Amino acid sequence: MKQLAALQQGRRSNSFRGSSVLDSSSDGSVKSPATIFWLVLHGVCCLISLVLGFRFSRLVFFLLFTNSATTRNSIYSATSLFHDPGADVAVKAEMTSFSGGEDQLNRTSVSSSRVVVGRHGILIRPWPHANASEVMQAHKIMEIVQREQRLQYGVKSPRTVIAVTPTYVRTFQTLHLTGVMHSLMNVPYNVVWIVVEAGGTTNETASL
Repeated sequence: MKQLAALQQGRRSNSFRGSSVLDSSSDGSVKSPATIFWLVLHGVCCLISLVLGFRFSRLVFFLLFTNSATTRNSIYSATSLFHDPGADVAVKAEMTSFSGGEDQLNRTSVSSSRVVVGRHGILIRPWPHANASEVMQAHKIMEIVQREQRLQYGVKSPRTVIAVTPTYVRTFQTLHLTGVMHSLMNVPYNVVWIVVEAGGTTNETASL
């Protein structure tokens, strides 16, 4: 019995010593600067992940649970903010002054669709089906106005414009020269176009 009591007392003293050693080592590890640095870094990473996770969850919730009614209301409110009521009335008055045939075409056209990209929807309107005669009349009016502006504000005695285009054989040669030709056709004066081609004249240049 005496030996058992001595063994139990020895075990208790050893356990007390081990716990005191662990406590002292844990206190020393907590107080070390490396441990404090890693704790601070862990806290910063936790905060960053919390913020990013909150924003991502909001985005997922918005994409999953938004309906077309909210986008429609936002579109209508945005148009009411950025449009003048007087201008809308004027546009409506001009639209009602069109002929009945055009109104019938507009009524039979396909209804507008909506495409939701991001937070706001995009309204796709149908083709207006403009009258060809009115379009040609508008072009004639613009041509008359531009002619009068040239007579009043243009050069009185214009000189001939000489355009020199150096080029060489390459891919899409005809397309490139056609674009240059169309640009020179918009010049309201006499134009002399000289194409200098390296390596001799090709069929693509001669066809123009």
